[in-house]
Amino acid sequence: MQITDTILMMRPLHFCKNAETAQNNYFQKDEANMSQDEILAAAQMEFDLFADKLRSAGVNVIVVEVS
Repeated sequence: MQITDTILMMRPLHFCKNAETAQNNYFQKDEANMSQDEILAAAQMEFDLFADKLRSAGVNVIVVEVS
């Protein structure tokens, strides 16, 4: 079995719920107390923390930001 030591991650530049799947997806909720900018900042922070955890576990993480 071959396992990679490198992964590619796309950093979120836009983040919102998907209206088509939100009706039956428990994890997609409206955050009435957060602006779109705050939601994006929270998603980016979670992304960065996850990438850092992977790196601390010895995984090579390549982060791409596409505009």
